[in-house]
Amino acid sequence: MERPKQSQEQICHHFQEHLEKLAADFTELHRHVLLLTEERGTLEREAAHLRQRLANYGPPGENQKPIAPPLLPIALREATPPDCLESQFEEAFGLDAGKGHAVPNPKLTKVSEEEAERYRSSKLLSRSNSGLSNMAKALNLDQVLHFVASSGPGFIIVMNTLAMGIAVDNDPDSPGWAYLELFFALCYLLEFTVKLHMLGVSGYFCGADARWNLFDFFCLLLSISDVTLVFLVMAEAVNFSIGSASVIKVARLARLMRLIRTLHFEFFSELRTILLGVFCGLRVLFWAIVLLFIIIYIFGIGMATIADDEEEFSTLPASMFTIFRCLTEGCNAYDGTPLPERLRKSTFQDVGGLFMIGYILVFMLVSVGIFNLIMAIFLDNVVSEQTLRKQKELAESALKSEVAIKRAVAQIISDEDSVAVIPDNLEMLDLKHQSKALERSLSTLDVTVTRDRFAQWLAHEDFVETLEGASVDTSIRTQLFDILDADSGGLLSIDELISGLMSMRGHVTKGDIIAMSLKVRYVSQQVEILSNGEQPQVPSKRRSLTE
Repeated sequence: MERPKQSQEQICHHFQEHLEKLAADFTELHRHVLLLTEERGTLEREAAHLRQRLANYGPPGENQKPIAPPLLPIALREATPPDCLESQFEEAFGLDAGKGHAVPNPKLTKVSEEEAERYRSSKLLSRSNSGLSNMAKALNLDQVLHFVASSGPGFIIVMNTLAMGIAVDNDPDSPGWAYLELFFALCYLLEFTVKLHMLGVSGYFCGADARWNLFDFFCLLLSISDVTLVFLVMAEAVNFSIGSASVIKVARLARLMRLIRTLHFEFFSELRTILLGVFCGLRVLFWAIVLLFIIIYIFGIGMATIADDEEEFSTLPASMFTIFRCLTEGCNAYDGTPLPERLRKSTFQDVGGLFMIGYILVFMLVSVGIFNLIMAIFLDNVVSEQTLRKQKELAESALKSEVAIKRAVAQIISDEDSVAVIPDNLEMLDLKHQSKALERSLSTLDVTVTRDRFAQWLAHEDFVETLEGASVDTSIRTQLFDILDADSGGLLSIDELISGLMSMRGHVTKGDIIAMSLKVRYVSQQVEILSNGEQPQVPSKRRSLTE
């Protein structure tokens, strides 16, 4: 019985030694993988640098001296340089034996020179060191139309509203104001034409901004009707009567509805936040008014009963209004004398001290206590609603932000490596297909992002603006790479970079904290199981709570 037991112990001992050897081999393999990954990043940077130099050199002229490619970086990567180093460079860079100059190898050149130039002319993001010429190339007709349709109308509406205010006190019936209103109406008509050209009829009336577009179209019809009626009256084509004047005044007042449109523009986002906060707090404000009315009603009945000989408290409405004035502004009688002092000397002459104490307590209770409590509840409700609205907007704009980040990354890679990454006619697709097209284009590139390369990307103003537009906090630029590099490998893949940036959108929510707590609890349980020498549990198929 002892020999089988000893043989079993020997087998376990040999098996344990084998596992320890495998663990040591795995550690060594992991170290070599890290070294190879680091070497791969170095090779990619050098290859990108060489391709950039080849693109800058171009084919030399007749009188230009041949420029040999740099040999030092490749020679340093090997302990002993190969014997056929020149033949390898002839194959890599296409050295012409007869002329001795470098010709770009078509295997290494991703796109032709015409395609690269056509791609550069359609780029949307300019590099941080680009000049006015690159900016001029980046601007095309669609971008100009988009800027005019998105930013110009807001300023036109503000100018139109200011002109209406100036015209009220400066001869509003003058023909000059009519011609100025005609100019604004033509601007609105131009905006409608541009947006209709960009979106199409179905996209304008049935797209994502269909409600705003319908409101714009309604305001445009009002402006055209107003201008038409004014010029008909000026030309005496219609009889000017009281009815015509009333219609013109109503049409002029209807122009003020265009101010609502300014809330849709990004320039007025803070104003939109304030107004939405006020509307969200209307429910709380209503109940605050009810509470204040109850207090004023109770004290109004008491003062109308006790001091009914005073004119300010002769009736219940007069008593309530007087108490409201005493709580919100100067508590004076109708003749201008201090009302509390007069009541203390006349009506409450016998208990003047108690009256003053009661007056001070009521004033402090309402003015300092209830009013501040109402303000605190109102602000808390506004902040809570704004947070929920912001989270909802982040969820709704997730696809748009993902497309913007992918496009920015693709543009920077295209500029650095002179490779056309952004597909043609990308603007013709919707956001979902744009995301898939960019993902396919980026997946074909074997590109990894190092710390230095990511720091160079953060130096691009357009890339930073894209991240800020996606609600990614860019104030921690120095720690941003460490946050995204979850495995601390020193390299980021494109998928890891984009998914990490998307997960950093917005502020920390209660759901993020709960998810982190659940993950920490699960890891703690697994560590405790391993410390007890047990086999860690692998999550299997979920079971229902009733099982």
